[in-house]
Amino acid sequence: MGAVTALLYAAGKAPDAAALICDSPFASIKRLCHDLVHKASRNVPDAAVTLAVRKIRRSVKYRTKFDIYKVRPERAVATCKAPALLVHAVNDDFIRPEHSDDIAKRYGGHCTVLHPFGNHNAKRTRDVFQATERFLARALLADPDKQSALDFDGFDHPAVPNPYLLPPWAFISDDRHPDTLRVNAALFDHASPARPPHPRDPDADFVSGMSDARQKQTETAVAGLFGAARPAAP
Repeated sequence: MGAVTALLYAAGKAPDAAALICDSPFASIKRLCHDLVHKASRNVPDAAVTLAVRKIRRSVKYRTKFDIYKVRPERAVATCKAPALLVHAVNDDFIRPEHSDDIAKRYGGHCTVLHPFGNHNAKRTRDVFQATERFLARALLADPDKQSALDFDGFDHPAVPNPYLLPPWAFISDDRHPDTLRVNAALFDHASPARPPHPRDPDADFVSGMSDARQKQTETAVAGLFGAARPAAP
């Protein structure tokens, strides 16, 4: 929901937003419900899904005074003017990538869509981070060519598959090139995949947001509403 929240907030309450980066937004909650049900079973008619969503809508509206049909960024984004970058994995079978494509078509400002390899819960690859870096430089810097560069040349460690995920304190200035930041390799002298270069967070096993397990739970719950068996995992 974070991506959709950002789009709706920018459209309604933050017209002065400088830039938006959204990962895997859906075009409308109604359309997402139809997609999830049809993934579970093609035998459920659209009319039955529509009636079920209407019932849920009435229940939510009665309890919270909120209309879930308003969660429709594909309509709201027409007023957005801030440059936007949408990232949506090409093999996403939870929120289909066409959702981002349709949002981009209706977006009021400049909108770029990236379709990296992977599914909804796949870790984004280095090229996605590089594209994000370039996007932010263009959107936020008066002179994008003067941004501090990240130099990963010569850094290859099994404990760090993607150096873009390192915290800020893992980087130091390059004495020869003041505008360049490089990884402080000394932090990784004794690191390994089983022994990360920083203290282990006691909550490290907690996964925020969607995960493969939570996706399966959601799909199973949706299928159960219609008595449809969820398809077996590949």
